[in-house]
Amino acid sequence: MKFFACLAMMMLLAPIAWAAGNTDTLESARAAIRVKDYRRAVAVLHPAVQAGDADAQFLLASLQRAGLGIDADPAAARKLLIAAAEHGHSAAAYSLATMLVQEEPRDPLQARNWLQRAAQEGHRLAQAAIQRGSLPLQFLPQLDLTETGARRAAFWRAIQEDDVATAAALADHEMFTSTDGFGRGALAHAAQRGAEQAVALLIANGAKVDQADSYGTTPLMLAAANAELAIVDGLLRAQANANAVDRVGNTALMYVCGRNPPDTAVVERLLRAARTDVVNAQGWSALDWAVAADAKPVMALLRERGLVTRRKVTVAVEAPEVPLRRAVGSGVDLYRGLPDVQVAATRSSPEMLKAVLQSAPSMPIPDAAIYSATVAESVPTLQALFESGSGLTGSQQSEAMRWAVRHADAPVVQALLTRGIGVRDASGNESALITAVRAHRGVNVSVLLDAQLPVDAVDATGMTALMIAAASAQTDVVTQLLKHLARTDLADKAGRTALWHAAGAGATDAADALLAARSPVDAADASGQTPLAAAAARGHAQIVAALLKAGAGASTRTAAGATPLMLAARSGNAIVIRALVAAGATVDAQNRHGDTALIVAARSGQPEAVRLLLAAGASDKLRNADRASALDVAGALGLSEIERLLTRG
Repeated sequence: MKFFACLAMMMLLAPIAWAAGNTDTLESARAAIRVKDYRRAVAVLHPAVQAGDADAQFLLASLQRAGLGIDADPAAARKLLIAAAEHGHSAAAYSLATMLVQEEPRDPLQARNWLQRAAQEGHRLAQAAIQRGSLPLQFLPQLDLTETGARRAAFWRAIQEDDVATAAALADHEMFTSTDGFGRGALAHAAQRGAEQAVALLIANGAKVDQADSYGTTPLMLAAANAELAIVDGLLRAQANANAVDRVGNTALMYVCGRNPPDTAVVERLLRAARTDVVNAQGWSALDWAVAADAKPVMALLRERGLVTRRKVTVAVEAPEVPLRRAVGSGVDLYRGLPDVQVAATRSSPEMLKAVLQSAPSMPIPDAAIYSATVAESVPTLQALFESGSGLTGSQQSEAMRWAVRHADAPVVQALLTRGIGVRDASGNESALITAVRAHRGVNVSVLLDAQLPVDAVDATGMTALMIAAASAQTDVVTQLLKHLARTDLADKAGRTALWHAAGAGATDAADALLAARSPVDAADASGQTPLAAAAARGHAQIVAALLKAGAGASTRTAAGATPLMLAARSGNAIVIRALVAAGATVDAQNRHGDTALIVAARSGQPEAVRLLLAAGASDKLRNADRASALDVAGALGLSEIERLLTRG
């Protein structure tokens, strides 16, 4: 009984004892953290936390978020931060706001409330965030991009993604009316991408609704071609000219009728605004385009409006009239200057080509004929050319293969491969396989691999198809290439392997496939940066975890002496920092200039990184080649929050 009475007395007196000795307890906890005895730090802090001390709650929450000395429990850490913040702890309020922005479950509204509380308590980073109208660590293009070119690029990206808030914040009048190198304006790009709100924003700010690019294509034509009914409606309400024509006479109605399949709703909308008697330079009407697309419902709709086909069809298909008739006088001839055999090669049916060849058996076949047949995506026409046997050695054959692997379906590629076209490219251009990968044409990659094209061919920068696929996160292509024994140990001219490219690009699935294929995990590039360092620098946490699990060195160094932890500290990614520390990364390693990860985090204005590094035992006493400590660096930059952390630490 005496024991329980004493225990009860101790519990009653605990808050009093803590209030008297809280400073000593915090110092004991920090001392334990410095030597990485996190369990002892947690044990020391628990009574203080139970007694309601805000500093202790904040410190224990930081340990719990990092999983140091205690199981990682973001929900419990969040509760501790709330308790500390409720008692006026400004750093806890700011940390809580950051957590609510960066970690699930995210709650931007509550984050803003806690940010306001932190600012009211005098937290300078919180005050700065509120003054600039942002959440903690939030990137605001309209404030953070000061260079004109960068702002314009961000504006165009926002327009294409229908992010009107960012676009409006970035833009000036010149941006609303600017064009790219092809003469295509922001409104055209928004119309083509289906960015409905961006289209409305641009029209409201003076973008010309009928501004044509260098080919004569208008925003209405692009919207019609992509079946964007709402945007077609919006452009027509803004008085867009439904009868405008491109350089070869095609209207918006022809653009939609030429879709495969056409969009009936867009056709009906344009029929209410456009003339139907327009024909293009080939003499085609909108109905002819629908016939070419074999769009029967649209064909019936157009015929109801009185349209008739105007396509020039030779009555005797088996024996077309040769030489081919050409336009005379003021007539428009799209094929002026081209020999008959090349004109015939543009047709999907081989009958015209066969007739031309029969009329002049010794006629030389121009280099461009194969290219023309390839662009027409006509396998029968290609086969007719091959069967003619009339000097098929032209320099444009490799160009035909490059076009085919970028744009055509697999049968066209297969037809060219059957004749050996594109298997070996003596012209010094990149291989067809690399072109197909770069164009994201996985089906054609399969055809080329089955044809046993050299799987490890390189482009001008030394990149293989595997590297390109990894860098662009084409996991299926990476898998195909690995099955065909693509080498994983090759490096480009910068010394970067396929795994390095996947790690740097954040291509998690591609990286997993390469690791499963036993790619060299620590192969460094010319600057000494390993795949782990590349992933850590860019905050790709999942890839960092996979690389560490595969045995990547957590403390490898670049030529300048930087470690993955230093690179992660620069960007402030908490998950990556925790993973590297848990994997045994040398916390106090110094680069060639003497900077530690802590100094890097301080210079980069990353308070969360500073907290994690201090909790991991990083020394705040180490100095770089300029004799500056992390505290000196933070002070010189006026980073008060980091100064307080380092002073406390």
